[in-house]
Amino acid sequence: MKRRPPKRGPMDPAIAQAVLDRDRGCVAHRWGYALDVRCSGRPHVHHRRLRAQGGLDTLDNLITLCERHHDQAHNVDRAGANAAGVILPR
Repeated sequence: MKRRPPKRGPMDPAIAQAVLDRDRGCVAHRWGYALDVRCSGRPHVHHRRLRAQGGLDTLDNLITLCERHHDQAHNVDRAGANAAGVILPR
């Protein structure tokens, strides 16, 4: 039986704002990820090491992805996201 990490509360808004200020928009293309997908939608603060894998709300673990690239990384192209470092492998 898999053990799930304990539920954590929402991210500190100051940390989320620091990531958005640092990245100034979606970083997918700067990281070489999903170059054939155009940025679209609102910015999302994304955990490179996923929260479900113990990823923390730290600046070195967080990047900004637009809504479309965030969905692509989680639901469509996990292997490509791993290869680009957008999602860190387990």
